[in-house]
Amino acid sequence: MGRNVVRLNPLIESDLTLGRQFTLKPERLKLKLQAQFFNVFNNTTFSTVGTGLSSPSTFGYYNGTDTNSRRIALTARLTW
Repeated sequence: MGRNVVRLNPLIESDLTLGRQFTLKPERLKLKLQAQFFNVFNNTTFSTVGTGLSSPSTFGYYNGTDTNSRRIALTARLTW
């Protein structure tokens, strides 16, 4: 194998936030609902490849990932 033949994927994480604000009956009350999606497309970026010849069982295999899996956070905020 030549030099620099192992190519890693670039680190790509896309986040998305969706929200809506509602005005409740007394006009001074507001309710804000929000959903936040982290790594919304669930792209996986692998960490470095095992290159050590001392342990041939891991040579050429990925050791783990550099990104987190998809996470979703839901929030509600009431202001008066």
